[in-house]
Amino acid sequence: MATYYQAMVARDQLEQSREEAEKESRDQATRVSWWIEDHGSGPERIHVMNRSVDPLSHVSVALGLWMSDEYALGGSLAPCSELVYKLEAISYQEHSPHPSWRPLGDRAWGVEYVAFVDRDGKTWKRDTALTPMDPSKLIGTGGIRIKGGPEIERVASRDDGKSGA
Repeated sequence: MATYYQAMVARDQLEQSREEAEKESRDQATRVSWWIEDHGSGPERIHVMNRSVDPLSHVSVALGLWMSDEYALGGSLAPCSELVYKLEAISYQEHSPHPSWRPLGDRAWGVEYVAFVDRDGKTWKRDTALTPMDPSKLIGTGGIRIKGGPEIERVASRDDGKSGA
């Protein structure tokens, strides 16, 4: 009888260890978010925020153009910082026999997802959910350019000494 209970306890401990390992592997990825800022007047902006204490690499903002291909804005993102892409600064090159650069704002567009590589080298995809991603599925950054590059802003962390005490 004792062996049965020992086996049950061992199984429960193993399951708990698996759950903790999964939570730990997702820890940094859960601290990455993105959104589109649109106040109705003025330029729209795409924000990608890394609230973790570790950098992200291969950050890819997949842009979908209505009735067209996907394009990606790329780069890396320092710890506790935010990339801000101004819509007015982004242009894309159509896939045609005579390609030309056009402002992104001329087309119906949207952010399909944000992909990135975490501190452990794992690739993640964040859209409405957070899921692991096959690195070979990352979209290249060809065919898109950003005039002046994105703005990079520091994100205040809870530990930056700004407590009310």
